[in-house]
Amino acid sequence: QIIDDAFNVFAEVSGDLDRNDLRSFSRQNPFFDRFVPLANTNRKLGITGGTRIKLEHDLMFIASASYQRLKDQPFFYNQFDSLFPVTFSVLYDDASLLRIKGSLEYKYTEKITAAFTAEFNRYNTDNLEQQLYVPDFRFGINGHYSVADKIIVKADIFYNSGVSGIEYRANSTGLQSSIVALMGWLDANLTVAFRYSKVLSVFAGLNNLGFARYFRWYEYPSYRFTAMLGATYSF
Repeated sequence: QIIDDAFNVFAEVSGDLDRNDLRSFSRQNPFFDRFVPLANTNRKLGITGGTRIKLEHDLMFIASASYQRLKDQPFFYNQFDSLFPVTFSVLYDDASLLRIKGSLEYKYTEKITAAFTAEFNRYNTDNLEQQLYVPDFRFGINGHYSVADKIIVKADIFYNSGVSGIEYRANSTGLQSSIVALMGWLDANLTVAFRYSKVLSVFAGLNNLGFARYFRWYEYPSYRFTAMLGATYSF
């Protein structure tokens, strides 16, 4: 703490092992082929540093930068023998990751919160030409508003920069692979929940309010709009 409760700096040196399994992969990409090789990712070295600065009573700025050296980092790729439907498998490569994050957070008691976040991720891979299906930049705005602890409104808008995928085209010698650029995408979501009691609540969720059609994975377009209604009951 440089200045009590107003200006902090932090640093960390760490290492870890990430267990990769079908469940963790499917949360990111559900379009797998029958065979998916599994290996754990060794975070051999991680160095992180950053700062927290309270600009006003309700306003906080947080920034951090980190460098990690990774062994067997997984990257998804669409396979050459599954032109339709396209399926994915996993390639492992040793890489270094530079990550820079920043956020501006506003919090007024527990009723109103809002934040703007920005993140940069760059993998320097040992063998792969590109970091496949990983956006360089991500920006987001999110907010939370509570009315008398009964009605809760949550909204978020985020932008992901374009990603690199693999495209296969047939020629006289067979299939030729090349890197294809998938455009970046903007998405907006809104959720409204009503707490009828401590145990019962109902909610409505509206996703992709801009009706944008984008490709997170090669040949898999997003839904232009989705809505969900539901209820929760705890006992």
